[in-house]
Amino acid sequence: MPITNNATAVSTCNQRLIALKRLVNPETRLMIDGKSFTFAALLGIYETCLDTRAALVSLRAALDKGLSERDSAEAARVAVDKGLRAWVATQFGAGSAEAQELGFLPPKVGEKDARTKAKAAQQSLATREARKTMGKRQRQKIKGTLAAPPETA
Repeated sequence: MPITNNATAVSTCNQRLIALKRLVNPETRLMIDGKSFTFAALLGIYETCLDTRAALVSLRAALDKGLSERDSAEAARVAVDKGLRAWVATQFGAGSAEAQELGFLPPKVGEKDARTKAKAAQQSLATREARKTMGKRQRQKIKGTLAAPPETA
């Protein structure tokens, strides 16, 4: 069954109801796809369609309102959680039992392997070379030189 948008379905149902009431005798039994329908039962199908769609509109409005309220409550919770985590870390310590009881686990500190440390050292040396930076001892070895005074004649 194809899904139609709400406006199309409402328009179709209203059109069918008006036309059936005008064109069909209320005493008539209609045979549709091999099934027998009374006039009232046939009208009831279209009226039920309209009623359920109308009810759904109000439910969607309530859902939208509920989702909006949930989103604002979630934003407030997230804002307070950030401050609460800082307060708990200051008050009890980041890795304390109290912090864990509140659900704040201490940050995980990743272990660096030897390859990563070696690469970081090489990168540091390459950066120093590129920037021409020197350490304290290297700077102490540098002495200024005076230009030779011009000879006077």
